[in-house]
Amino acid sequence: MEKDKIKEACFHLATDLLCLEYNQSFENVDSNLPQLSRMTDGFHRIALENLDLIKDLGGSEELLVRAINYVSNVHAIPPLIENYRWFDNTLRTLLELACPNSGVTDENKKFLHDLINGINESLED
Repeated sequence: MEKDKIKEACFHLATDLLCLEYNQSFENVDSNLPQLSRMTDGFHRIALENLDLIKDLGGSEELLVRAINYVSNVHAIPPLIENYRWFDNTLRTLLELACPNSGVTDENKKFLHDLINGINESLED
């Protein structure tokens, strides 16, 4: 997969946020092109930093793209426009779950089971 797919996912995230904020369709987003470009670039920079972190843990560009698409679909709301810290924290959390970089205690494993239950419920929909 080319890194263009990562940029494309970041573009879709930025577009989704802008369309929600201004209650407009994608066709009318051209009035916000400078902001769209700035947001896409900011999200892309963060995504590439995270790609470097997960590659050593068995992660891939495909996984990163899926995580960005998940963030866009599930977590993107207008107040988060240009909130790069939110994006970085959310993305890192999801990637840590997909590519763990440390062991967890028995107590924390209980929470992982809670996550599994929630994921299974979501997959049933």
